[in-house]
Amino acid sequence: MADKRGTESKNLSLEENQLPDSTVFSPEDALEWGEGFLKEMQACSHPLIKRSHVNALEEMVKKLRQMTQPK
Repeated sequence: MADKRGTESKNLSLEENQLPDSTVFSPEDALEWGEGFLKEMQACSHPLIKRSHVNALEEMVKKLRQMTQPK
């Protein structure tokens, strides 16, 4: 039988922290989040984080920077 200790409290906290599907972020907010997350991923050496994931996030941040530059 699988060990289910703590799963109920984890599920509750995940549900509380989830945003509704209709939430929209500004490009500036998305850029701030993306840059922070990118730094965390670049500093992490976890085997499940692949270079391709980091590259994809770098591309997303690059596009967000272009979107948020004044014209």
